[in-house]
Amino acid sequence: MAIRVHLIKTKIRQFNNSLAVSITEVIGTMWCAYAFVALSAAPLGWASQKDNILYVSNCFQLIFLPLIMVGQTVLGKTSERRAKQDHEALMRVVNELRDMHTDLHDKLHLAAHKPKGYKK
Repeated sequence: MAIRVHLIKTKIRQFNNSLAVSITEVIGTMWCAYAFVALSAAPLGWASQKDNILYVSNCFQLIFLPLIMVGQTVLGKTSERRAKQDHEALMRVVNELRDMHTDLHDKLHLAAHKPKGYKK
């Protein structure tokens, strides 16, 4: 029962994160910014509908702001996870190169200090 509840919560979280990222990607474009500017300027042309247009515009702002914030949080966590994985991979490469350098240094040191006449 607990596993099923956990699975359901995970699926809901994945859906919510996916939706937030999708909305953030759409709302975070310049075309959407142009649309919001046009919507905000619309009361200048239609004075009779001023209250309705401002109401709709305010509703968009109140709805989309939290959605964008959630989307940015999800995207930020994804970026942090990717950066951590990249860092770990790079540290493995650095450690491998350090080991190779130490090994090569030891071999060169032994070769330089080999007694004369030593063959091997």
